[in-house]
Amino acid sequence: MKTKLAFVFPGQGTQYVGMGKAFYDAYPLVREWFERGSHRLNMDLADLCFNGPASELLKTEHQQPAIHTVEVSILSLLQVEGIVPDVVAGFSLGEYAALVAAKSINYDDSVVLVRKRGIFMQNAVPQGIGKMLAISGLSRDTVESLVLRARSCGWIECSNYNCPGQIIVSGEKEAVAMADVLAKRANAKHTTYLNVSGPFHTQMLRDAGHQLAEELANISLNPPTIPFIPNVSGQFYRPGQDLRKILEDHVYLAVRWEETINTMLENDVRIFVEIGPTGSVTKFNQRTAEAHQIKDGIYFHIETPDQLKTFLDWYKNNR
Repeated sequence: MKTKLAFVFPGQGTQYVGMGKAFYDAYPLVREWFERGSHRLNMDLADLCFNGPASELLKTEHQQPAIHTVEVSILSLLQVEGIVPDVVAGFSLGEYAALVAAKSINYDDSVVLVRKRGIFMQNAVPQGIGKMLAISGLSRDTVESLVLRARSCGWIECSNYNCPGQIIVSGEKEAVAMADVLAKRANAKHTTYLNVSGPFHTQMLRDAGHQLAEELANISLNPPTIPFIPNVSGQFYRPGQDLRKILEDHVYLAVRWEETINTMLENDVRIFVEIGPTGSVTKFNQRTAEAHQIKDGIYFHIETPDQLKTFLDWYKNNR
């Protein structure tokens, strides 16, 4: 049985000033992607990514096209080597790079779309109303139970099922603060507020999803040419499913990353290549595999040219 290879892409919160610069300096192809994106958005993506300032890169409307462009440009370097994964998926925003990899959407459309997505998400909930909190070390049942109790203080829900033992809860700040208290009482290992501008992947962003649907109606979307796992289900996309509806729902439904990796593991994926900044998704993938006592996983993270070379050398010798 041949083990399968997955390309996975991280989402918001992974940005930093300088991301992608080493690739930009080393590869003319990467510069072409940045120039295309800059032209489409009428903004200098290279300057934003490499010089910031961090306060500008933190803005959702800037962060989304910036991360997306870094991911797609690195992906293109793997594509010119003829490497085609068996499965693709992306964490939240990363889903759009996965769909570019699967030839469902072209980059020129997607970079415009993710910027609008960022604007819609930013505007859906006024600044300071919502929060996101990562809870580590509690079971899913425990977190879901304390979320229900915290609703006495306002709207809150589980927004990201990252991996066994880590769930993000999001909603109105008073309810999230209560969830923090309840999680600590339940002996959570850690609780950490995320440095984001809104309660993403909750029903509070339903209007943003509807606005995105209007934009999606004007964009060409094709069925994925590579098996693709959307966040909203954590199961393989099936022919005939409405991809536009999936992407609309994606704005205000939970990211089911643990289920996504479970599905990959159940279908013989053992080689995981994370493409993009920070490597956060790789940690989730490893923890999910460990929870199933799967010890033969191989994990790569490509954020720098050296990491790209390491993967390419391995691939040429092992595939």
